[in-house]
Amino acid sequence: GGTGKTPFTIFLANKLALNNKIAIITRGYKSKYENKSLMIDKKSKFLKKDLPDEAMIFLQRVKNPSIFIGKKKHLSIKKASALNFDIALIDDGFQTRELKKDLEIVILNAKNPFGNNNFLPRGYLREAPKSLKRADFIVVNNAKSKILDLEDKIRKYTKSPIIYTAPIANKFLDLYKKEVIVKSNSKVAIFSAIANGDLFYSTIKDLRFEIVNTLNLLDHSRISRQLLADFIQKSLKKDAKAIIT
Repeated sequence: GGTGKTPFTIFLANKLALNNKIAIITRGYKSKYENKSLMIDKKSKFLKKDLPDEAMIFLQRVKNPSIFIGKKKHLSIKKASALNFDIALIDDGFQTRELKKDLEIVILNAKNPFGNNNFLPRGYLREAPKSLKRADFIVVNNAKSKILDLEDKIRKYTKSPIIYTAPIANKFLDLYKKEVIVKSNSKVAIFSAIANGDLFYSTIKDLRFEIVNTLNLLDHSRISRQLLADFIQKSLKKDAKAIIT
């Protein structure tokens, strides 16, 4: 959890969509549609508040997205197969054992590769590290170059190829998806509701901003109007020039 699976799925979807018809499979955690089996695309009618977080991001970031939402991922796969999709990308599918998968990719966070060495909720692990032997590829995220001591630790569990990646923030958008310029060294405030808020913090910090106020909510939490208003007021009092989420 909290390693960057969804952004990596977006990256893969946009690359593969150049020559293939892509279906994205997602559970829809804590959403109205989690216990249903639903396909949506940009033409679908829905209320934004009803969509799961990941599905909303896929709609915004994937070119011509076709998203299948539902806890029973094997039903989503059957639907996608019947509709003649070429490839089904399963967002967060390593534990979906009822499916035979052609390729499995596991993403590790370079800054905390084995999730505090504890399972949820004490850590980020969902399986023991020995399960890495099932992976065809290991992606080490938040690594700007090869990390030899970490590679030695990974090699205890798997001989699969290891790929190093790092996210970059290339622009800021306002609520209307228009680009906003935030000058380096500006004072900013940040808030998030993701599995690993520390990664968001370090991403913004690395851009040479001064973070004057933070708010980290639990993964997938919704922020209330009052809490957001209070956070904004406190941030402005601390001279924040931008509030980033």
